[in-house]
Amino acid sequence: MFKILVVEDDREMNQTVCAYLNQNDFQAIGALNANEACDLMYSGLGYKVVFK
Repeated sequence: MFKILVVEDDREMNQTVCAYLNQNDFQAIGALNANEACDLMYSGLGYKVVFK
């Protein structure tokens, strides 16, 4: 399963994209800003794709 980090500052769009990806056999986590994205990228969770 691919882990995808979704970076989008619009909360509703972020949740929609993550929900869609999660329903289609991906593991998506959302970040609302660059600071959150950096924290998640360097957390050691091993994301395969960063989607902005």
